[in-house]
Amino acid sequence: MLVPGLDRIGINIGGIYRHINNFFIDKLILNIRKNSLVSQKSFYTPKGKKGAKDIVDAINNSFSIVLLIDQKDSSGEKVLFFNKKVKTQTGFLKIARRYKLPIIPVQNRRIDNGNIELTFLEPFYHNNLEINDIQMMEKIHKIIEDWIKSEPGQWFWQHKRFS
Repeated sequence: MLVPGLDRIGINIGGIYRHINNFFIDKLILNIRKNSLVSQKSFYTPKGKKGAKDIVDAINNSFSIVLLIDQKDSSGEKVLFFNKKVKTQTGFLKIARRYKLPIIPVQNRRIDNGNIELTFLEPFYHNNLEINDIQMMEKIHKIIEDWIKSEPGQWFWQHKRFS
């Protein structure tokens, strides 16, 4: 929703996605995502090495980047989330620090008639060298935890987040 929305208002955007475990559903959803873009420049890329390369290339070409950070990452670092250590991607934090990029949390909520409301929080930077990636990710997890606690019915994971 966010990637096509930004794409339609003229922002060159790259979206990172985590594949869905069911191959057929993953292919269907990726096609829907790609077909929702109107620009020839905006794109989706899978998480992982290819995605990281695509994102760095996009940043070097002044693109904005969107990713869901509440995803399980089997190769990620263990970070506290709801008082449990869970595998979490932190690579985006390294990129944000290196390129001095703002991190802008965006909350989406389903509202009446199938509409979605997006709330953009204040941007922040990961530029304090005394705060490591794990500590910053815990700060970000706290934001997400607060969203979930305030409206648990808004949340849905397509994978086993806590395993």
